[in-house]
Amino acid sequence: MSVGLMLGPALGGLITGTAGWRYIFLLPVPAMLLAAMFGGRILQETPRAEGERFDFVGTLLLALWVVPLFFVLNQGPKAGWGSGLITTLTLLTMVMLVAFLVAQLRAAQPVVALTVFRNQPNLFSSNSTQLARTVIPALANIGPNSSN
Repeated sequence: MSVGLMLGPALGGLITGTAGWRYIFLLPVPAMLLAAMFGGRILQETPRAEGERFDFVGTLLLALWVVPLFFVLNQGPKAGWGSGLITTLTLLTMVMLVAFLVAQLRAAQPVVALTVFRNQPNLFSSNSTQLARTVIPALANIGPNSSN
């Protein structure tokens, strides 16, 4: 992983600097082709556990929470944070978050096992990693100097 973290920005800069930013999306194609060719031969099918079920309600509520959240964060600066659409979608996002959390607490096999947050060292480690990898870079896109 550390090799990828070191080579990724350098290779990405080289590609975008010489060919253009659109060509960066061709980078994963060789890896995907190799995975498609050899994945079926190497990987074994995971046996299903008895009584295992997919949490459709949790998945639906997760989508109904995350999609409006992303829309609000993306379109809030353009539409205006106080606009009717952004305010309504923000309220919907909060309601769906609560509904999702309640559904996950009640589900036999939840999409997100909230019990992992009971372990305090695990909670701090996972939250700090998540903050460093997602929230901080996202702030560059929604800040006052963003180029959106």
